[in-house]
Amino acid sequence: MAETRLLSPLHCWLRSPLSLVARPGSRRLLHYSAPRRADQAARPPPPPLPPPYKILFCGTDTFACASLQALIDRPDLCDHLHVLTPPDTKQGWGAKRMKIAPIKQLALHHGLPHDHVPPSGLDDYQLPAILRSPASILLTCSFGHLIPTSLLASFPSPSQRLNLHPSLLPKLRGAAPLQWTIARRLDEGGVTVQTLQDGRFDAGRILGQQRLPIPGDATYLDLEKTMAQRGAELLVDVLSDLPGAERRGWDQDEAEVSFAFKVKRSNLEVRWEKWSARDIEARLRGFGYLSCSVLPSSDLGARDPHVFSLLSTSPPGTATYSSVLNSLVITTTKDAQTPSSSGGNEFLLVDRIKAQGKKTKDALEWWRGFRDRADDQGLVSFRFDGIAHAEGRK
Repeated sequence: MAETRLLSPLHCWLRSPLSLVARPGSRRLLHYSAPRRADQAARPPPPPLPPPYKILFCGTDTFACASLQALIDRPDLCDHLHVLTPPDTKQGWGAKRMKIAPIKQLALHHGLPHDHVPPSGLDDYQLPAILRSPASILLTCSFGHLIPTSLLASFPSPSQRLNLHPSLLPKLRGAAPLQWTIARRLDEGGVTVQTLQDGRFDAGRILGQQRLPIPGDATYLDLEKTMAQRGAELLVDVLSDLPGAERRGWDQDEAEVSFAFKVKRSNLEVRWEKWSARDIEARLRGFGYLSCSVLPSSDLGARDPHVFSLLSTSPPGTATYSSVLNSLVITTTKDAQTPSSSGGNEFLLVDRIKAQGKKTKDALEWWRGFRDRADDQGLVSFRFDGIAHAEGRK
């Protein structure tokens, strides 16, 4: 039986043991490893250099454009910008037109060098030689791609790998923090500059953070514009004193983590038996669908007593059209955040409706098409899966 041979003579001149591995029945050495001496131990990365920097800017949408423009306007902070974006996508009838990412349009406008993410992924991206420098920075902003280890390795110091995220990390990690900030009715949000962590999204060390109040009537587009501007300002502040930002930085508290996953179709389905009018209205503002408002029960009783009498004892999801309010009025569950002393259930007033596969209609036009499905009292009940389907109560 063949056996592994140990090349023990080597131990005669080594001060520490050497681990050898050889294939059984062979004299060929496969690999060896020796313990590191104390002076060979892994050293911490060097502190970040002061500006100006050479930046690989990875982004996609209008949120990222504010930060790119801020860097363009500050050549003292950034003396070279190279933009990396997702590839153009086909759109339109027959997919003959190409959709160009807003960040690429901005790069083209300013004549910045730019690349697309390779079809095979970022592992195959060839980093421009000018960015292989201790003064280079990898910056992601609303990019949507996990940066692979191979690319992170070209930026060895953590302070060379930065991300701007529109939430108060560790809260709302994920792809849709702005949408979920509104949908969850949060009264505070913010922006964070963090380091990129290998293999994980939004889990790096925080180098800068700014808190912002969230207006109760904020829409996604409103919040995106505000957060983009504040995020760009925070990014400039961090880059202006990156060594100081690194010293002052702090690790995220994993006990405080929450997530803002990509919005799916199921997130748009109204849970009439669970959500209050305020919950539904907030989701519609956050996700950008329909037009509605919330009406307390006392207001409905005063403004349209007839509709109030029809709906006040009806289950959630029951609706009728109010000619007085020029809106579809829908019953909902009581809001958990509203004091019990404020009265009964609130109602959802819907101004426009878009059925699946149909054009958007105002409430009256939609009601005329569905009125024949109402019961004897003129009431319809929306099904569980959302606001675009209704039928007569049974």
